[in-house]
Amino acid sequence: MIFYLTTQNLVDILKEDYLVTHEEDVMMETQVAKEAWQHFDFLCRNLILSKLIDSFYNVYFTTYPTSKQLWEALDKKYKLEGTSTKKFQV
Repeated sequence: MIFYLTTQNLVDILKEDYLVTHEEDVMMETQVAKEAWQHFDFLCRNLILSKLIDSFYNVYFTTYPTSKQLWEALDKKYKLEGTSTKKFQV
């Protein structure tokens, strides 16, 4: 998945936090950056979700609003499963 997101130039979204701004202080550049981040986050999140089976899609879609949160949850889940499998193999 990391390779796929890298080819789509979206892997950086997994490392960035949501840009929080106050409405009074919004400059044009900040607004454009915020909209760009939202667009790329939307693409990244939906590319990740599209690779999940339907029953997982519904759970993860409603629970995690950003691609970074979604990625961290999936990464944590599958790293733990891999670790426990390796313990039994040893």
